[in-house]
Amino acid sequence: MLRLGAALFLTSLAPLALHAQDSTAGPRGQWHIGITYHDYGVTIGNAARTNGLRINFQDAELERVNGVNVTIWKPVEPLSGTVNGVALGLAGPAAEYLNGIAVGVGGVVAERRARWRTAA
Repeated sequence: MLRLGAALFLTSLAPLALHAQDSTAGPRGQWHIGITYHDYGVTIGNAARTNGLRINFQDAELERVNGVNVTIWKPVEPLSGTVNGVALGLAGPAAEYLNGIAVGVGGVVAERRARWRTAA
C-alpha cells in the first residue's frame, strides 16, 4: 500500500517536471489544449503553431497558423507570427503577416504585410 501511495504521488508531480522543461514557453506562456498530432488538428488557447483550427482569446507570441485562426481580443504587442488561411476576430485579427482572408469587426492589422483580402 505504501508503494502504491508513493507511485501515485510521484506520478502527480510528472506534469510539473514536464512544464519546467518546456523551453518554448515565453513570458505569457503557450498554454493551450489541443486535439492535435504534430501540430495538426484543433487547439484552444495560445498555441504557438497550429495546422488546422486555432481558437484563442488573445494572441501572444504567435509563430504560425496554417488554417483558421479565431481570436476574440486584440493581440499582445509586439505583433508576431504568420496566419496562412483565414483570420477572424471581434476586436480585430492581427499578426506580423496575414496571408489569406482576414475579417475583423474592429479592423484588421498586419504589422508587415497582408496578402489577398481583408475586411473590417
